Amino acid sequence: MAYGNMDDFERELSGVDMGRLGDGATLIEILDDELDTARETVDDICQVRAGGLELNSATSISLDGTGAHFIRLSPYGYYPLIDVTAITIDDDSQTLTDFKWDTDGNIEFDRTGTFSGATSRTLVSSFMPGSQNIDLTIDWGYATVNNRVVRAVYLCGKAAILERLSMALDPTEAAVPPGTQRWASGEFSVQFEKDGQYGAQMRNCMKRASKLLDRFKLNVMEAPGGRRKYRGTGTTEDARAHYRTDA
Repeated sequence: MAYGNMDDFERELSGVDMGRLGDGATLIEILDDELDTARETVDDICQVRAGGLELNSATSISLDGTGAHFIRLSPYGYYPLIDVTAITIDDDSQTLTDFKWDTDGNIEFDRTGTFSGATSRTLVSSFMPGSQNIDLTIDWGYATVNNRVVRAVYLCGKAAILERLSMALDPTEAAVPPGTQRWASGEFSVQFEKDGQYGAQMRNCMKRASKLLDRFKLNVMEAPGGRRKYRGTGTTEDARAHYRTDA
């Protein structure tokens, strides 16, 4: 993933005294680890797959066919969908002009046109039932990493560094007794020291990061029966969907 870089991250931390964490190579290793973790945190907040906020080309996916005339990629975190370059059903390569798709990750047979059909059996107009029998090659994500995403990474990383500093404090230096406070965005949550030297700053960093990422979040709403509704689909999908990816 390439959300941000070390030089800019260090500039974000320019006003933070990190002496308690070490210096030289030790500090650089800590910063590098927290920058990587911050990138993962941003993906988690947006509920996309790892690296989903940058361009992912030629990703291979295998899915279970359900017999429906459509499949949804949003439950698997492949969002937004840029292009579909190959579709295979039960080892039969499909003609892409028989399908239509959108950025929300909905792929369906284009029933308004004339199908070319499969080469080895009767005309196919559904994603035939089976285990891992649907193979796709797709491009997904964003052509360029948005500045809001990069800024959110630095804020999440800063919160993590402040948490490390808080844990490194001598208990006698704490302004108030220890406690905890939880901040959450969707299924992602972080637990902070409450009212400690850095608690307010940490919470502020995470809230600002979440706000910056609002436009990139894959909105998931609970639906009756333990099912979920995903942005743009207007339908519900079983959260236990079976898939494999080579990406």
